[in-house]
Amino acid sequence: MTEQSPNTCPADLARAQIELGSLKQELAGRRADQQRLLRLSNMHELLGQIATFFSGREEPEIGIREKLKCVGDFLNAETGFVLPLKRNSDWVRRAVWWHQDEDPNSDRRNQQRHFQTAITNFLKRERVEASQDILQTNPVIAADLRAHGLEPLLLFPISIFGEIHGILGFEHRQGLSPWCNTDSSLVRQLGEQYARALERVARDQERQVAARRLMEAAALAERANRSKSDFLARMSHEIRSPMSAIVGYTQMLTRGNLDEQEVEDIGANISRNAQHLLSLINDILDLSKIEAGHIQLKQSTHNIRALVGEVIDLMRVQANEKLLDLFCIIEEDVPESMHTDELRLRQILINLIGNAVKYTDRGHVTVSIRRDLSHPDQLTISVADTGIGIVHSDLPRIFSPFSQADGRGYREGTGLGLSIVKQLLGLMEGDIAVRSRPGRGSVFSIRLPLCVGNLAACKEQPKSAPTHTPGPVPARALAGKRVLLVDDGEDNRRILTYFLKEAGAEVCCAENGRRAVKQVRTAATPFDLILMDMLMPGMDGYAATRTLRTQGISTPIVALTAQAMVDDRAKCLDAGCDDYLAKPVAPERLVKTVHDYCVAKVQRLQETAVAEPEMSENLKIDPSPLWEHPKLKYIIADYVNAMAGAANQLDTAIREKDRGRLLDLSHRYHGNGASFGYPVVSEDAKTLENHLKTHAPLPSVLQAAHRLVDDLRFIHANHGRDLREGQPIAN
Repeated sequence: MTEQSPNTCPADLARAQIELGSLKQELAGRRADQQRLLRLSNMHELLGQIATFFSGREEPEIGIREKLKCVGDFLNAETGFVLPLKRNSDWVRRAVWWHQDEDPNSDRRNQQRHFQTAITNFLKRERVEASQDILQTNPVIAADLRAHGLEPLLLFPISIFGEIHGILGFEHRQGLSPWCNTDSSLVRQLGEQYARALERVARDQERQVAARRLMEAAALAERANRSKSDFLARMSHEIRSPMSAIVGYTQMLTRGNLDEQEVEDIGANISRNAQHLLSLINDILDLSKIEAGHIQLKQSTHNIRALVGEVIDLMRVQANEKLLDLFCIIEEDVPESMHTDELRLRQILINLIGNAVKYTDRGHVTVSIRRDLSHPDQLTISVADTGIGIVHSDLPRIFSPFSQADGRGYREGTGLGLSIVKQLLGLMEGDIAVRSRPGRGSVFSIRLPLCVGNLAACKEQPKSAPTHTPGPVPARALAGKRVLLVDDGEDNRRILTYFLKEAGAEVCCAENGRRAVKQVRTAATPFDLILMDMLMPGMDGYAATRTLRTQGISTPIVALTAQAMVDDRAKCLDAGCDDYLAKPVAPERLVKTVHDYCVAKVQRLQETAVAEPEMSENLKIDPSPLWEHPKLKYIIADYVNAMAGAANQLDTAIREKDRGRLLDLSHRYHGNGASFGYPVVSEDAKTLENHLKTHAPLPSVLQAAHRLVDDLRFIHANHGRDLREGQPIAN
């Protein structure tokens, strides 16, 4: 018991005790405030360290575990973690755990796995704001985690570029006081610093990638510009050389004073230079067509030995001019027939052999064909030369457009040939390889499918019966034929008129589509054929052709155009043209095409009444005996007179590309044409019907439809006159 002073009263003693208690409370409060200030100061210092740490790290994920430990120690937490929310995330790629106990037991690990599954599944279902404490705002997930002994927790989402990619969290030690606002603020700021660091790294990486791509694009553009500049320089020389020759020889002709032999030589030189100029343009067009996807393969079975032999004969002229030997070796196991695009394979061989001859000054060029031993369903064709060869470093460049190998020196040409070859082979499911030694020569080897589909069937199939191919067109083959030539170019009209008149044709000209339509409608004697330029001012060839077809004109129309794409041909046929010729047109091709349409077509129609395809006996009907019966005569007259209307209906269906209407009309005449004595009508209607039922390409359908229209109009114009005696029986 405290000894009291005799002078101390009880009231003073009580007051002193109260003051002492207040002083103790004040001191305790000050110590608590000092501890809070110290903790807050330590937290700010820790946040500064975290900010400095993440601002200088190239890979924030490398140091996140260290920062989890620092913050966990500060919070006196048991566990800290970063969990990925998305599979294959570019940002939070893996789970990172920190434990106060460096080696947690298996039960603890099971709890962690459950936690990771529960929290990620929850966040996939629920929308979570980037800055909120997940457990404070989501009691359901908090209760679930509490049931598994995982509490108390601080959880914050890691939001990167506005999208949540992961979770940052800490677990408190059991039995300690709950988290305070300072703790939540620290964890939230750690998550934000980590997310900003990941964003910074992402932006840096994007800038680096963009810079690298920009440099690559600039280098590529520079190489492309250099290649194209080199190409244009070569083209300037290549084009100017033949053009200068053509202009010079033309000036010589205009000055006169030349004997007959000199004129003939000059003409041959002009032709040779013009052909060279045309081949340059064709190379450029071929490459543009391939790159635009306008090349369509036309595959059929061909005699591969004969095809290669023809190319060898063609190229032997160039080889002989350079005193080179040109050999061809075809091994015995190479089959006679091959399913391929004959035109493109010929083009490939001409390119390869032409290059071999071009770059070989002495020695020989050898073409060899063999079955590929490792791939018996493939054919290998090699072109070997003893020329200058190619430097190894230039090999990757030789198949690029506009390129010629530097080591091979300048040679005339576009530098497009090998690029065209490679791209054509790609379309044909083949490939090309090259071996070369400078000064020793080169070997280009192409490999092609020997037969698309069944190789055995291709080898063993019987030879088909030869199809009829018109022979050479005789002199004056177009005598008596009237041709309307429509072209806005005066030079074109003069040249084409010369060749047509030389073949005996009577030629009328029109400079645009409107005049052509008028001349066709007002001509006293119908034209046998119309040659129609498709691109003209005013009414062009497409509009003129459609107008003529709409008016019931069935005269054959052959399109003339300088455009040479596959789509252009289809466009001409869709407009109503019967055929298509690309400018410049070789005189022989021009005359032959006109001859085929003017002569062969008329012969076919004139043979209509007597033509007897292989049919059953009851379909071999000649209408003339039926005419002797008065009632049957009128029935046939009705049938023939109706052909004009049917032809007009077909024209409308052709113009509108109405396959359904075309099918109805073709089916009708397939069934009754032969019954009335016109088997050619049945045959052509059957062809059209089959095209429609098998979904044949539109140009084939329209060509067959035009043929049926011609049949009907020819029969109506010729037999209708013989049947118009008396009135037909009314329907």
